[in-house]
Amino acid sequence: MDREPVLWDGQIFSKQGFNWTDYQDYMISDKALYKILCQLKDYGLVFLRGMPDSETAVEDLANRIDRVRDTFYGKTWNVRAIAQSKNIAYTNLNLGLHMDLLYFSSPPTYQILHCLRNKAQGGSSYFVDAFKTAQDIKITSPGLYDSLCTNHVSYHYRNDGQHYYHTHPTIQLSLTSKQVQHINYSPPFQAPFDMPSQTPEFQVFMSALNKFCAYTDRKEEQFELQLKEGDCVIFNNRRVLHARREFSGNGERWLKGAYFDEDGFLSKYRMLREKLKYS
Repeated sequence: MDREPVLWDGQIFSKQGFNWTDYQDYMISDKALYKILCQLKDYGLVFLRGMPDSETAVEDLANRIDRVRDTFYGKTWNVRAIAQSKNIAYTNLNLGLHMDLLYFSSPPTYQILHCLRNKAQGGSSYFVDAFKTAQDIKITSPGLYDSLCTNHVSYHYRNDGQHYYHTHPTIQLSLTSKQVQHINYSPPFQAPFDMPSQTPEFQVFMSALNKFCAYTDRKEEQFELQLKEGDCVIFNNRRVLHARREFSGNGERWLKGAYFDEDGFLSKYRMLREKLKYS
């Protein structure tokens, strides 16, 4: 039987899901790797420590599961504060809860962030289980839940000679099971709405989006921590929202990132389950 997602808020994840895996164990032990894969299937969020002080470590870590996904950002990419950046991720400003690359037709499933330098004040990272958000809204406001499943939001990126654009429903259901398959939520990269703003349908949709935002902004839903040098986080970019608090511009803060996709992840998970004889 396959594993079902464990829905979590900040307290549940702190007690049940949060632990550190040593990088060396992850790289040499199939049992340690399988544990990480199981945690990603369960919670969509895992943490490692003891990463090498190397720009290539994030790709080495990804390749243990699957090849990194190459995008217009490259195979790996840097998150640093850059003067007069057009991308809010490359500033020291507060970066609210979002998912990456929703302006793609098929956004990457998994994201890795490796903290190489952190001398700044502030800049803690926080995460929210958007599957739980969807479930909460389904229970309390089924009409708004339906609106989030049926109405699409457009996302775009136009910068440095690139122009990407795609639309997704906020809550994307499996075509077969009708269970939540993906969440699509990224206000920093949201394009203007295509729906006529004066219609009753649009007003309901706005209420639904506002409720979704309000639920994710509740402090009790968030798991927050300060990534230290050598720390690394892997999360499901189609389930878990991530964000960063504002930080001072005096000390260096440098993260190295990479993406990989679900097919390779599931292949590795199945192979290790068979190899280690787990049911």
